Amino acid sequence: MQNDKSNFFYNHVILTLIGEKHISIIKRKFYSGNNELLCVLSYIDFSKVLIEFPTPELLNLNNQSENFKIQFVEPIRKHLEGQNKSLEIEYIQYRDTDSLEAISIQNLTSIEDYNVITSEMLNLLNEIEETVITSKIERKFYSKTNALLSIICFLDFNRILISFINAQKLNIQVSSEELKTIITERIVDAIKPNSPKIKVSYDFFNGTDIIENIELMNVTSIKDYNLCCDEIMKLLSEFE
Repeated sequence: MQNDKSNFFYNHVILTLIGEKHISIIKRKFYSGNNELLCVLSYIDFSKVLIEFPTPELLNLNNQSENFKIQFVEPIRKHLEGQNKSLEIEYIQYRDTDSLEAISIQNLTSIEDYNVITSEMLNLLNEIEETVITSKIERKFYSKTNALLSIICFLDFNRILISFINAQKLNIQVSSEELKTIITERIVDAIKPNSPKIKVSYDFFNGTDIIENIELMNVTSIKDYNLCCDEIMKLLSEFE
C-alpha cells in the first residue's frame, strides 16, 4: 500500500521532533563494506518501525520483486501477524522509480518485533551486498586550521579502520619508526592481552609507501578503540 509521500514524511518529522516525554526512538544503521550508509531502521514510540534507504539506487529494492517478498516480507509477516492483528506495511517509492526509499511498519507491540525486522533486513542486505556492517562509531581529527586529517571508525565492535585524508600531504610511511612504534608497541601490543587475535593490514596511496588506511581486525573492546584514537592523535600532532 502507498501513501502520499509528503504526508508520510510529515508524520515522520512530527514523531521525531515533538518533545513529549513518551516518544522514544531507537536507531540502527547498516553500512556497506565501503562504508556507504545503506539503511536506517528506527523504532519509534514502541509501535512503529521506519526503514529508510538514504541512497535508494545503491540497493534498487522493489517491493514487487519475488526476492524482496521471499527474503523480507514473508518472514516478517509470518512472525508479526500473530501478535499484531492490526499490522500495517506501507511502501514509499523513490521519485518516479520502482526503487524503495522507505518502508513504514506500524502497530507493533514489542521491541522483539523490531529485532525481527532488523534481522530480516540484514539478511536481505547480505543477499545484495557482499559485506554489511551493522554498527559504526566514528571520530574525526582536524588540524589547527580545521582541515580534516583522519577518520577512525569502530566497525561492528570488532574492527578499527584508520583513514588518513589527503595521505600524500601527510606522507605517513610504513617505514616510519614513529609509526612502527605507535602501531606495534603502543596500540597492537597494548590491545593484545584483551584481543589476542588482533591483525594489522595497510592500504597504500597509489602504489607508494604512503599509508592511506590502517585496519585492525579482531578487536574486542571499545576501550581499545579509544586507545587507538589517542595514539593516532599523538601521531597526527607530530605530522601536522
